Amino acid sequence: MCFCLRKKICPNGKKAYLDFLDDKDGEYLSFALGNIDDDDIPELYMSGGCEATGDSISSYKSGEVVEEHLNRIGGGRYIEKGGEVLNQNGNMGNCYTHAYKLTDDGFMFTFTAYSAEHIINVENDEYDITYEFSVEDVPVTEQEYNDALNKAFDFDKSKRLNENTVSYDVIIAQISNFN
Repeated sequence: MCFCLRKKICPNGKKAYLDFLDDKDGEYLSFALGNIDDDDIPELYMSGGCEATGDSISSYKSGEVVEEHLNRIGGGRYIEKGGEVLNQNGNMGNCYTHAYKLTDDGFMFTFTAYSAEHIINVENDEYDITYEFSVEDVPVTEQEYNDALNKAFDFDKSKRLNENTVSYDVIIAQISNFN
């Protein structure tokens, strides 16, 4: 199933999403709806136009829209109806992974991991590359790092958040026209 609207949005959730999106036109360039958790209200994904804006995932919970900012763009994944979201992204040899669980109260941070690439100048413009890894801020080996990532999130069952995104006008129409 693609990351798109499949269920009804309750009237309050519909209005809350429309109000929430009212000032997002210039900030985000693409949007999608999908079912991250297993309730009847889809979540809203927003992708920024630049790395600094990043991505965002929002959900209607307890009468309001809750939002979790995902640093950078394009690194988000989710497990449909499993309530799990992963943001894995990096820059210039640094890679971070943050995992979240969508609960009735919103997005709960559940996991963090980090890897870094270090270039060491040896001689005559020749260099070596070393790596460091950590899980929950504890240094680990590369194997321990990979094992922890795979234990924290099922990549095989996941989908990219940025699949099948649409423009601002289209997402407004999708939400507005939904029963």
